[in-house]
Amino acid sequence: MNACMIAIPRTLSAALVGACLLAAGACTRGADIGSDAAASQSDEVQTPAAPAAPVADPAPSAPTAPGDVSGQFAKMDANGDGGVSADEHATGAAAMFATMDANGDRSVTVEEMDASQVAMGGDTRMTSADKIKVVDTDSDGALTREEHEQGARTMFDQMDANHDGSLTQSELQAGHDARMGAQPANG
Repeated sequence: MNACMIAIPRTLSAALVGACLLAAGACTRGADIGSDAAASQSDEVQTPAAPAAPVADPAPSAPTAPGDVSGQFAKMDANGDGGVSADEHATGAAAMFATMDANGDRSVTVEEMDASQVAMGGDTRMTSADKIKVVDTDSDGALTREEHEQGARTMFDQMDANHDGSLTQSELQAGHDARMGAQPANG
């Protein structure tokens, strides 16, 4: 197993593509925001000294255009092979769900998804309520972890156009665009 990957049960497979891509990009950004805030607080207390060198983020923290998946793709491609496997996609989706589930009740409401989209600079071509409806099998207006996992597995399979078990960045972008509406992210 790649040292960069987290072992999770198959049942923790992923979810709603819009939410998945949103969260995958935000997982690390949320941690960066928290550490930036802590650094700011500690900088105010410390005497001036040589500042620590900033850590470069190889992928953009936020989409460069609404719906641009390049940053999320780079973060999900844990082994750097230029493709996102089903396991990498599931890991990203599980982390995204955990980020969105602000109160930890194993369910994501429209309000929680809205808040995470704002915090992460998410794709706004589709509302949170509409994203949830895509995989909300019991039609209660909230997304359970199980619904999210099943939705992610289904969406991965639909996006894998050549059925090779791995998503290219173009497959991910095309699948994301198809689910977010007919408007391509870059045009």
